[in-house]
Amino acid sequence: MALKILSQNALDGFSDAATAEEFITLVDRVRPDVAIFPEAYEVADSAGVDAACARLAALGYDVSCGSYDDTDGRKDLHGLICLVRKDLTDPARSCRLTRLGSRNAAEGWLKDPATGRTVHFYGVHLNDRSEALRQKELDDLLGKVVADEPTVVMGDLNSLHHEDARGRQIWIARLFATLVRLKLWPISEPVNARRPKKGLGRIGSLSQRLTEMASGKTLQRLEAAGFTDADAQHRLTFPAKAPFAQLDHIMVSREITAKTCSVLPRGSSDHLGILAEID
Repeated sequence: MALKILSQNALDGFSDAATAEEFITLVDRVRPDVAIFPEAYEVADSAGVDAACARLAALGYDVSCGSYDDTDGRKDLHGLICLVRKDLTDPARSCRLTRLGSRNAAEGWLKDPATGRTVHFYGVHLNDRSEALRQKELDDLLGKVVADEPTVVMGDLNSLHHEDARGRQIWIARLFATLVRLKLWPISEPVNARRPKKGLGRIGSLSQRLTEMASGKTLQRLEAAGFTDADAQHRLTFPAKAPFAQLDHIMVSREITAKTCSVLPRGSSDHLGILAEID
């Protein structure tokens, strides 16, 4: 069974009619079999999400959306949207929210109507606040993975491959993180992505978190469990304007072969989208 998979952090794009239209147009153009939009909307500003989901359903998708329901004290609450082509939805196991650590993710199955074979997938947005939180989410994720079942883990993993974390930007981030650790640079908690906090505290916070992402621990654990990145070239996805890090991934289990993977042109989000074709 050949499948087309789309993933893009939407930067709360479905909270605004104009940017929601951008993502709906993308789905209509690309026609993925399954798609995940982490950070699809801000829970406090979700009035237009139902209308956007209805538009996506009219394109031939079963649409699931829901809040992360973070329990780690975040000041900004987000939701995700997951799409599965209606003719590939497993009628016995529709897409649903599943708990990973301190937040929800999407879980679903695609079923080939001709052969009856299924692919298990997880659409995730692993926590950007610390490696410790990501590891707890990964504990739950890997505990759910079924051995020898074709499985895809896709979304904003907030982790780099360790061998790719040697660039000058990462070195600068580590320098800032060292200054934060020595209390020579201020740090503050991240706030809503649509209205980010400005100034030195924001830089210090981002630097510290990016340094942990560059450790590669999250992806190393997935690779040890038998997953490989659909993008063998590890192309950069963040920030969209001048990317220097691959935070977005489509990871596939041993039973799956990635045929192609591409990074989509820049849109309104601060992440570039990724599109993969797998067998």
